[in-house]
Amino acid sequence: MSFRETVHATSDGAQLAYRVRPGRDPWVLLHALACDSTLWDEVVRAFPEDVGLVIPELRGHGGSTVGWELPSSDRFAADVLEILEAERVERPGIAGVSMGGYVALAMAAARPQVARAWAFISTHAHAEDAAGKAARAEAMSLVDRQGWEAWIEQAGPRWVADERRLVHLKGMAGRAGDAGLTVALLALANRPDRRDVLPRLAQPVLAVAGELDPITPRERLQEIADAAPRGRVVVVPGAAHLVPLDAPEACAALLV
Repeated sequence: MSFRETVHATSDGAQLAYRVRPGRDPWVLLHALACDSTLWDEVVRAFPEDVGLVIPELRGHGGSTVGWELPSSDRFAADVLEILEAERVERPGIAGVSMGGYVALAMAAARPQVARAWAFISTHAHAEDAAGKAARAEAMSLVDRQGWEAWIEQAGPRWVADERRLVHLKGMAGRAGDAGLTVALLALANRPDRRDVLPRLAQPVLAVAGELDPITPRERLQEIADAAPRGRVVVVPGAAHLVPLDAPEACAALLV
């Protein structure tokens, strides 16, 4: 069954682009910083065709615009919850990569029963520490002074194990552009600690680490698995930070 591409208008003026496919056992797939819904393309091709899917493009990324509210992981989470209500999707599995994982955690904090299962990929539940905030500020300065191209040239090679994936990553970053990246970096710098959410999740919780990820320490994924009552951790061989790009078939198998 093919996808329907549509847009949801929020109360603060944002236009949220997303793809939806009706079907059984739906999954919501949330992309990482500087990415968009195409991050999941090869994962989707490995899914059974009758599985339902909702793949949003978060504010400032892909075809989505930014509204007037201050950027935050909570605002991004509210956007996704609005899309689910508009599409009448109930009890999906929710999977998020990196920034998408922070959004999934914010959804869990707001509505812990919204999902039938959670998958947190290359992400963690801690707030940004002082060093992390400084790194976000440095990234915003680089984007402001030299543009998104300079930033992705610096950051991108650490995100993927296969250099051939860099072309795809740079294309996604270009669709976010300077404004989209700045909005997301602000939201990431100010995200709250979500560790208290994990013990309250009664659903299965999967924490996925890329074997070669230099960004998210594997022990942070183990913390998620240990804190959730039904948590487990899986390490994907040969994958760096963006597991859906480096190992799409393995990613699909873990979810479905």
